[in-house]
Amino acid sequence: MKFMPGVPNKRISRRFDFTPPAAISAVDDLHLPYFYRGFRLRQVDLTESRSRDCISARIETMLVLSGTDNPGVLIAGRLFRGGGPLTLQFSINGADCGKHVIHDEEFELKVAPHSLQPEMQPRLPPPLQSYTVIEIKVANQASHSEPQFELASARLNLTQTTVAASVATAQPAAPPLSE
Repeated sequence: MKFMPGVPNKRISRRFDFTPPAAISAVDDLHLPYFYRGFRLRQVDLTESRSRDCISARIETMLVLSGTDNPGVLIAGRLFRGGGPLTLQFSINGADCGKHVIHDEEFELKVAPHSLQPEMQPRLPPPLQSYTVIEIKVANQASHSEPQFELASARLNLTQTTVAASVATAQPAAPPLSE
């Protein structure tokens, strides 16, 4: 946002430069704008959740990180208030990343699109189209209005080999060819 008073108008100050980093942390005040939507960011809520190094999330959330060409993100967080298994639906820049079931109180997930879908990018608001936008939705939400999970951090998974290696290790080894 910039202020441009007078005629002819000239910029006299800039309030905030929206430049998301490749990694965000719940305990860094400079990263709060990139916990873009669906988080409890009032000071009273932050005081409570940051005592656990997290930010409480609502049913639908959005995070913003730098860049758009990446194989995925790493997300760390925790279940909140003794919630049982929780199913979260992820998308990155509009591309489906599937559902992830969380059983443990603390979790770290590698989330990547099933396929890159560049046609999905335009569904994002124009100011966000040049960034990595991660949307998270609680898929098995009962009638709870309280948050069921908190996020500690998110970062770009910049190493394609990490994703390729996890796929490769899931494949059974091929038997040797005989002549």
